[in-house]
Amino acid sequence: MKEDEHSPATTDSSYATEKEQWYAHSEGIDGQKQLLRDHIRRVAQLSARFATAFGASDAAAASAFAHDAGKYSRLFQSRLLGEPLPDGVRALDHGSPGAALLLQEFGLAALAPMWAAHGHHIGLQCVSTLRNLQKKQYPADILWSETDTDILKRRALRDGCEFPDPPRPLMPLGTNLGAAGLLPLRMLFSCLVDADYLDTEEHFRGKRPEGVSLRPAQAEEILDRHIAALEKQTKANSAVVDIRSELRRVCLKAADSNPGTFTLTAPTGAGKTLAMLAFALRHAAKHSLERIIFVLPYLSIIDQTATILRELFEPVFGPDYILEHHSGTPGGADDAGTAQDPAVYDDKRETRRKQLAENWDAPIIVTTSVQCLESLFANRPGSCRKLHNMCRAVLLFDEVQTLPAPLSIPTLGALTGLTQTCSSTVLFSTATQPAFQHINPLLTTHHE
Repeated sequence: MKEDEHSPATTDSSYATEKEQWYAHSEGIDGQKQLLRDHIRRVAQLSARFATAFGASDAAAASAFAHDAGKYSRLFQSRLLGEPLPDGVRALDHGSPGAALLLQEFGLAALAPMWAAHGHHIGLQCVSTLRNLQKKQYPADILWSETDTDILKRRALRDGCEFPDPPRPLMPLGTNLGAAGLLPLRMLFSCLVDADYLDTEEHFRGKRPEGVSLRPAQAEEILDRHIAALEKQTKANSAVVDIRSELRRVCLKAADSNPGTFTLTAPTGAGKTLAMLAFALRHAAKHSLERIIFVLPYLSIIDQTATILRELFEPVFGPDYILEHHSGTPGGADDAGTAQDPAVYDDKRETRRKQLAENWDAPIIVTTSVQCLESLFANRPGSCRKLHNMCRAVLLFDEVQTLPAPLSIPTLGALTGLTQTCSSTVLFSTATQPAFQHINPLLTTHHE
């Protein structure tokens, strides 16, 4: 029996005129279709690079292969040429066949990359959906691009698309599927989705500029000069000045500690914002961390903090250094565009701000608790895309007592996972510190 007789899409379609040419996308900015092998290779390279922060480059490469392996299909290639779906079919699914191929080749060791690849368009699905995937069960009006996964494998190899090495189990059997247990999967999903979006965007719109780096030592020098100028100009009494100075001293001392979880308890007016920033910059410089993320509950505090940071750093590092991301800024509404009138913003500046907001590709981010929690817990690709950029980062939670009480346990679980597996540091700051260590016994804090 010939290979194509296995395929539900065996037709005499116009695709036959492009025999053995397999494409990922239709004509892009250069007027050419994107070769499937090129897209898979580039996504594998990008996602593997992103996943080095939590030691999962092999799983990232495997998920990248699987995410579009289902496009090695006559039916999918015909769709790229504009041919209609068969009668009664609502959608063509190319994610499930690739995920099924990975499961077939590596078994449950590939659970995490298979799960990520399956959801790269539709979002992470529940466990029952994955059981149906293993049995190749799916709704009658959704057609797999190819049901014979052996055909997909042979076509990929013949096309020069390298088959992935067996990934190490990222989620061993028996893993607690709570917030911390699911974090490696969600990180992997974030790496894959961001890499896929970036390469697809480059094909259709051109390559976006690289994000700028944090340069924490230089930023700390700028901050020190600013604080020295404030101390000369201040009209506060000497006791207040001494309290602020002592707070910064304690924070800078704590910055020499290993990455982990810290608490900062100080009264209003003690200069917590600048002290937290001093801690973050010194800590990032010592441990080669890449990003600082301010997580704040109120838009008024966000506006104030972002303004201070811009005045400090944008004259030296440029406008891409500070990203303010919430529902009232360009790119602030995940998966749905911006909530602001585009006419308010310069077109190029707005476009760049949206790009940075999509994956938090900026050295300092000022955002809301909502944006942070959605990245930690949502299943949508757009919301999860920026999650991997919380690795090797300092997360500064101010007014932490405002975190919703019902979400405390899963939030602390996820943040604990960030500190334990992603080389990140979390600082909880407030005037009235919650007793988080009593909620989550795994949470080890340094108190300042």
